[in-house]
Amino acid sequence: MTDLGLNEVTELLKRGRGRPPLRDKWGASVWDALWDVHPDGMEPADLRRTTGLSQEQVRMGAKYLRTTFSEEPNPPVIYVRSQNKWYIAPTWGEHTRQAIRAEYLQQSAARLRSAEQLLAQAERAFPGKARRIRKVMRNAAYLREETEDLVADLA
Repeated sequence: MTDLGLNEVTELLKRGRGRPPLRDKWGASVWDALWDVHPDGMEPADLRRTTGLSQEQVRMGAKYLRTTFSEEPNPPVIYVRSQNKWYIAPTWGEHTRQAIRAEYLQQSAARLRSAEQLLAQAERAFPGKARRIRKVMRNAAYLREETEDLVADLA
């Protein structure tokens, strides 16, 4: 499923159905716009302007594409990178750079760091459960450190 064009995507989206729902059309619009700028990506405002969709319609179109292709052997990837840009990658393995894939891990590490901060607040809020909360904090810190090490190895 590499190098899909508009016709192939439209055919896959419509396969086995009568009139396509709106999410099909939104998904096809998102696919077309992102494919035209692949691999550079688009900022959310540019994507909305290009497709003529609202932000919620863009999200629903991307979600629809992810769901539609989820059972394919090499599903395409539609995602938002940390620089707040929408991207499309035909598959994880063949067309995306390792650094781009590592951004998912970077986002995970950042979320673990914020989870640690929230757990520290919870420790103060629930002093009776402080011991259990500290245990969870240690696990979160360990996972964050391991994730950061993995990101460093991939970079």
